[in-house]
Amino acid sequence: MEFNEASQNELLLISGYGSKGFKIRTQRLEGSLFLEQRGFYTLGVEKFEDLTLKIMEPLLEGKKCIEIILFGTGENIKFVPKEIQKYLTEKKIAFDIMNTGAAARTFNVLQMESRKVAAVLIAVE
Repeated sequence: MEFNEASQNELLLISGYGSKGFKIRTQRLEGSLFLEQRGFYTLGVEKFEDLTLKIMEPLLEGKKCIEIILFGTGENIKFVPKEIQKYLTEKKIAFDIMNTGAAARTFNVLQMESRKVAAVLIAVE
């Protein structure tokens, strides 16, 4: 997975989602994403059920700047796999689950409040 870095002083605000992708500022991105304040990774998963600790662990390794992760699980809410829950608990990272649209909006709000937030967003139609 390649890290796409954001400009230093700009927030990574989600300005649209749907059609299996997202619009970050004015850039259209295809597929599911992991976003944090400094940039984003494309996840390479189409369904939330495909998300594993093996995928998440490298994204979070050494990241002390994340207080909460929002999981946008697609059209419907799904539970975070137990192995990921355990890992996040051990790292003292809070998490919340919601549909992708709600997670995208919440990510924007928390960023504007200068919170240390990240999001896993599963692309929806």
